[in-house]
Amino acid sequence: MLDKLLVSSYTDGRTREKILRWVNRGKTMRLYNYTPHTINIINGNVKVELPSVGVIRAKSVQTLVGTIYHTESAGVEYAVPEYKLTFGEPEGMPMGDDIDPDGVYVVSTIAAQALKQFGWAGTYMVTCGAIRDDAGRIIGCQGLARI
Repeated sequence: MLDKLLVSSYTDGRTREKILRWVNRGKTMRLYNYTPHTINIINGNVKVELPSVGVIRAKSVQTLVGTIYHTESAGVEYAVPEYKLTFGEPEGMPMGDDIDPDGVYVVSTIAAQALKQFGWAGTYMVTCGAIRDDAGRIIGCQGLARI
């Protein structure tokens, strides 16, 4: 459970990026956003922006399995390829001495599942509790979750 998010930030020597600190069960840790976009953590009137410092992805393989035929109301028919998509090993994560033992790596859900499956040594979390604007677009999250 996230006890307290420290809005103060600093520059980490390895990444030279703005990194946020958080206190989790009494231990101060650093948050690293490894998604391709800024993450907004919104708690009441407090909004904390966590900029991306890299991207961890799960390798994907798409295999053509068939064709879906779609007919528009005007009678025009389109052939849409149908694929089977499978995910494999994660890529783009820090390794060895580059893993921050006091760091939490925020990643996508698919990347987190790959990291768990392949036994990556770092601590990783995903966003949870999507917050949407009036048009339904995601503008932030309520917090972070372990998978």
